[in-house]
Amino acid sequence: MSRVRVILVLLVVMVGLKLGFSQSDRNGKDLALFFAVENYDHWSQLYNPIDDAEEIAQDLEELYGFETEVIKNPSRNRIYDKLDAYQRKAYAKDAQLLIFFSGHGDFIEGKGEGFFIPRDGKLQDRYQDTYLPHARLQRIIDNIPCPHILLAIDACYSGTFDEQVAARYKDKSGWKRPNDNEEAERQRFIENSLRYRSRLFLTSGGKERTLDPSAFAEAFKTALRAFGGQDRILEYAELYYQYLQKATPKPRFGEFGANETGSNFLFVLRGDQKTLSSNREEPETAIWRTAQEQHTITSYRAYLQFYPNGKYKGEAEKYIRSLSPPDDMVFVQGGSFQMGSEDGEGDEKPVHSVTVSDFYIGRYEVTFEEYDAYCKTIGKTKPDDEGWGRGQRPVINVSWEDAVTYCN
Repeated sequence: MSRVRVILVLLVVMVGLKLGFSQSDRNGKDLALFFAVENYDHWSQLYNPIDDAEEIAQDLEELYGFETEVIKNPSRNRIYDKLDAYQRKAYAKDAQLLIFFSGHGDFIEGKGEGFFIPRDGKLQDRYQDTYLPHARLQRIIDNIPCPHILLAIDACYSGTFDEQVAARYKDKSGWKRPNDNEEAERQRFIENSLRYRSRLFLTSGGKERTLDPSAFAEAFKTALRAFGGQDRILEYAELYYQYLQKATPKPRFGEFGANETGSNFLFVLRGDQKTLSSNREEPETAIWRTAQEQHTITSYRAYLQFYPNGKYKGEAEKYIRSLSPPDDMVFVQGGSFQMGSEDGEGDEKPVHSVTVSDFYIGRYEVTFEEYDAYCKTIGKTKPDDEGWGRGQRPVINVSWEDAVTYCN
């Protein structure tokens, strides 16, 4: 190598150091593919999906070094062709791929299946031949040979992608969260986080309609523009718990396909970007605070999913025990159904969607013995048994208001 070339190489290295480039830069490893539909052949026009996709893509490129591609107003076959092209790509062993769908969505109650609507989707497609079924998207995306995939769906009924909305996460409590001066530790954290295969998803809501403009997309942009906090890394859990879950309707999260326990997805700030000063809580503290605010069994279990050996483990388990129902009650998962009839009378019309929340129900009827003890405790007159007898017999003559008070 000539002396001139040696000098040039040294200059390049010195400039790189000057600008703050580091080994944590992931150029060429992180990709993002957007399908944004707003000009439909048959469905009503939307106004924000393309702008949202382009803004998020720009942030990913400039701040996090992603290579991005935005497909505008694609047809059904165009989406399938592009996903097929990504199945034939070669990926680094720690590569990440974000796939983001934005547009109309639909849910067919009779089939119990959700769909993303492409540009050429028919308005009333009896057999849904022009739609993209969520189940098929799962299979196709799961087979893309990229080790780490995060799927985001910003559309109506997007939560039907996975009604269970359950995910398992690694124990991160023993991992050191690096600061700006601990680049080696930061790099080690990235490597550990991307050790297991990721098939994770985020949706803009559950089994419900979402609005245009999208609160989900705005929260996503806000998260990216926070620069990952002091460690310059935005994790999947941080993205959801510190930003997305504040949107309305409430987004959902979970896993699909061949996801492995301990999976993660990271947005790693480029080495030439300056982190914003931030008073944000650490992820574990933020998730714990949210669990306390909601104060439900589900919220405390969610904390333990992320941090099974976290510093608040004991408190979480204590709250779960205190909030758990007696052994003689069972959990009933809520859901939505179509109620009414177009041929009915009065308030029976029209057919409308009704949603029932999760609830617990007693295995057996409330007895006189149980209700009498309640009445004695609060000084309430006991209901008349009408000669039926008391003790273990089911209680009668309880009004709706009294039943609600008893349950509370």
